[in-house]
Amino acid sequence: MKKFVIALMAIMLVSGLATAGKDHGPSVIVPQQAEGESRATGDDCSDPILIGTVDIPYLDAGNTTCGRGNVYSDTDMGNYDGGEEIIYMLTLDADLDIDVSLISDTPYTGIAIFDGCPDSGILIAGIGSYLFDETLSGLSLSAGTYYIMIDTWPLPDCINSFDLAITEAAPPCETPANDTCAGALPLVMCETTIIDDMCGATNAYSPGAGGCTGYSANGLDLVYTVELIADQQLTVTGVTSFDNSIYLVSDCADPVGSCVAGADATTNGTETLVFDAGNAPGTYYLILDGYSVNEAGWEVTVDCVISTEATTFDSIKSMYR
Repeated sequence: MKKFVIALMAIMLVSGLATAGKDHGPSVIVPQQAEGESRATGDDCSDPILIGTVDIPYLDAGNTTCGRGNVYSDTDMGNYDGGEEIIYMLTLDADLDIDVSLISDTPYTGIAIFDGCPDSGILIAGIGSYLFDETLSGLSLSAGTYYIMIDTWPLPDCINSFDLAITEAAPPCETPANDTCAGALPLVMCETTIIDDMCGATNAYSPGAGGCTGYSANGLDLVYTVELIADQQLTVTGVTSFDNSIYLVSDCADPVGSCVAGADATTNGTETLVFDAGNAPGTYYLILDGYSVNEAGWEVTVDCVISTEATTFDSIKSMYR
């Protein structure tokens, strides 16, 4: 069953590889070189560059595939195995989740990890595109031996200079408590709240659910409560690096209640929502919503200015007490 899952994953990945550089043109395969004719460690599986568990985090900086020859051009990497490649052998003493990153000076690069030498092993994960940098993220590997191949879809025939980095993957994010209305967290008036990211959040709501139509946000959500007194003016300023919407609803049942205010950032940056409670004090729900899936940070400022009319009236009352 495990072999079937890995094979299925490989098929899915390769289908993406085959179209990732569709504007690149026809494949050109560098003349094949037989295994064992290596001139340097890393040229092929007979003498790979060795990496062990104790070496992670691992960095091989400023290496090249140029001059190493094209030994493996019949792999599951689609077009991305026709250039000169370099081979690493990774041996893990225990199960480990890792990120494998390629940073290069060359476009149309590919990086893959196999459970054996690329010409005979099963592709576990692979990526290739017109981009200069590629990352295989969150690979869950069992203890054992793996082979990493870095290659190109020629032209270019080889990668002049690249860095290979292998690090332990960060644990997956847990869904935040305020991902839905049921776990809404209080926003304290007159304070600035830094929300590092929305990692683990889901797309639980959209502006249209509360009647806040016209706001283009369909991404990750975070929900907060705001307590307002009569005539209190709420000003919420959200600063992000991505398109987003912030909107205020009167209740947070399922579905979300009536929209009372909203603000929409059509471009990355700052937006401000303003709402005067007037004669309708109480608890309101503020929903932060990204335009699409994102994990970038928010900076939210909540103002607590009382409306001018209410402040003036209270001042007059106190004068005649």
